[in-house]
Amino acid sequence: MFLAELSWMEFKEKMGEIKVAVVPVASVEESGPYLPLGTDWLVAQELARRVAPREDVVVLPVIPFGYAPYHMDYPGTLSVEESAFRAYVLSICQSLIQWQMKRFVFINGHGGNRPILESISMELRKTHGAFGAIVQWWDLCSEIDPDWKTIGHGDAASISLMMNLRPDLVKTGTYDLSPLPLSKNMKPSFWTQTEFKGRKVDLFLKTSDFTAHGGFGFGKTKDRSEASPEKGEKILRATTDLIEGLIEELKSLQVS
Repeated sequence: MFLAELSWMEFKEKMGEIKVAVVPVASVEESGPYLPLGTDWLVAQELARRVAPREDVVVLPVIPFGYAPYHMDYPGTLSVEESAFRAYVLSICQSLIQWQMKRFVFINGHGGNRPILESISMELRKTHGAFGAIVQWWDLCSEIDPDWKTIGHGDAASISLMMNLRPDLVKTGTYDLSPLPLSKNMKPSFWTQTEFKGRKVDLFLKTSDFTAHGGFGFGKTKDRSEASPEKGEKILRATTDLIEGLIEELKSLQVS
């Protein structure tokens, strides 16, 4: 059920039935040349919508803004300071704890939020005896397509999701999504990891340090040609199944 659609009296009546709070969180940020700025929250919102019919969960409105400072070279990106984002989401969870909610599923649509959500989940467990679980759709991508083993950004997987959800927002054109070398011996594979002379080192970068258009992918074609709405539906279905199973398992955990 959607929290925002209940009156306070209806929520009070249902409090005893609700076992898990679902909190979709995301970002408004550049998502490469093919996708809109709202991609992350549109996907998180859809995943939350798919589990909302359950009577044993309450689904919160999506939190659309997240921690994305490494995208700030791209116009339209909005980034919330780490401390502010943590305090905001934690306060929401603490409010729900007052109303007997002690099991949380964070549907995270933006990778930059994860370390903060991990910190929040530990705080919930340590201070409130509550549980916080984090689900990210891209963790399942290699099950959908073996070529999607490494996380990209605005790549074929993300494009597939938006082709399924909002095909009208997927842009046309041909752009190379290959990551660019940082130097002669440094080849970034992610914002936090770079290959240096055949070895992996931690190096923290801005997106513009190693991309031409803000997106990067690791499939065969390095562009949007691997994307399809059918693949997008497979990702959504697999992630929904994981969330559904996680809800059932969390219900069995004893909270104090």
